[in-house]
Amino acid sequence: MSREREEGQGSRLAIRVLESCRNRLFFRYRYLEMALFRLVFRECEEISFGSEGEYLYYDYKYVLNRYAEGQGLLALDYLHTLIHCLYRHPFLFRGEQPEYWNLAADIAVACTLEEFAGEDGEGGPGENPAVERGPGKKWQDVHGRWGRIRRSEVIGSLKAEVKIMSVQRIYTYLERNAASGGNICGVDFSGLCALFQRDDHRLWYGEGGAGEPEARPGTGGRAGDFGGQTGREENTRRLSGGRAEDRRKSGGRREEMQRMWQDAAGKVLLESRASVSRERGEAAGNLIQNLGMLMRQKHDYTEFLMKFAGSLEEQMQPDQEFDYVFYTYGLKLFGKLALLEPLEYREKYLVRDFVIAIDTSGSCQGETVRRFLSKTYDILQQTESFAAKVNIHILQCDAYVQEDVKLESPGDMEEYIAHMTLKGFGGTDFRPVFAYTDRLLETGAMRKVEGLLYFTDGYGKFPARPPKYKTAFVFLDRAEDVKVPSWAMKVYLDETDFKAAD
Repeated sequence: MSREREEGQGSRLAIRVLESCRNRLFFRYRYLEMALFRLVFRECEEISFGSEGEYLYYDYKYVLNRYAEGQGLLALDYLHTLIHCLYRHPFLFRGEQPEYWNLAADIAVACTLEEFAGEDGEGGPGENPAVERGPGKKWQDVHGRWGRIRRSEVIGSLKAEVKIMSVQRIYTYLERNAASGGNICGVDFSGLCALFQRDDHRLWYGEGGAGEPEARPGTGGRAGDFGGQTGREENTRRLSGGRAEDRRKSGGRREEMQRMWQDAAGKVLLESRASVSRERGEAAGNLIQNLGMLMRQKHDYTEFLMKFAGSLEEQMQPDQEFDYVFYTYGLKLFGKLALLEPLEYREKYLVRDFVIAIDTSGSCQGETVRRFLSKTYDILQQTESFAAKVNIHILQCDAYVQEDVKLESPGDMEEYIAHMTLKGFGGTDFRPVFAYTDRLLETGAMRKVEGLLYFTDGYGKFPARPPKYKTAFVFLDRAEDVKVPSWAMKVYLDETDFKAAD
């Protein structure tokens, strides 16, 4: 048998194997239907297995060898790559260190896979205990029984540290933990990569994989000559960067793919919630949690803060908006009468009369509070949104108001952040803060309140009546959606929102 014919048969067989894995997952997890059939199979020698969001790239030899090791192994690889796309890991990368982002994404997916029948897909995939994978084949049996036990230990340790197993939280932990050696449960960084890696992420960062392909495979991934040499040369060209025209198109194409997966994630979220209540118990709990966080509306915190700015008349500097040409021309033409009087004041929206409430119950830690205040301060400084003289009250509170610090200038806030000490650490009740703010207005300590910003974990009692001022609750990395009264605004922040403050 000629080499070309053998490769053609191998390519066709690999497509049948992938379709078998996809069908197996579909019948096992029907709520994934809207995602399972979105990836189009595309053979590529350079990528053993992976996706950039549009195609599922694979090397037919890898697919056949992996399937021979155990049918469930390849199905789990497929599911692993699919969940990357549902969680939008290829698109959320914003300049982080790729090696940490890769591992964080793999761990986030592995945490979800643990809940899919104990990460075995269907009661035991028939792993080969001699499987060797990872850099230098250092870790043996990483996808066998030992690997499952070791991954569970690492995931359990991480959950205790980061609480919410989102890719952003895991990435931040890995980056910070790197300074102390990066070991988790005695496993170093390279070992962790080998333990959790199931696919290739290179296409997430390269431009070649995101361009519009010239030859799209047929329906269901069946391509007549996809195992031929021409197809492989084309894929290799695309992975090396492609043409300049392809690279120009890549940005728009990535945005289109991200919207497509966001739509798929929304539909999978609805179906998985129905499935959990109907038949699967808590099997898809982590999937629902992560998709729920991703589907929440993301607010720009800078724009959000501007909702609390008030209109003020600010004195102008003499040379800011004063045109001396017309002024001197008027004096020359009319003698002592100027043609245009200078503008001495201008209207500007600034933050001046404001209340920041900090929930100091046990779940809101000092470092988290400091980063929140630093982020808020940096935004107001950079956007020149601070008035020269302010009346800002920072309240620390748990079930009671523990401290009230009045700030009269932007510099006071910087000083407060540097020497802040938290007080309280009891239960949480939102009502005392509103009652205290109302007394500040009644006694004249504050002439008006343009807004109250409440940083909290979300567990507390809300006032029965709406206040007379704008109110917003700020939640950090909250997995569950928090229901606030109709008169209040809410915004969710995550670790990536605080990077500028670090």
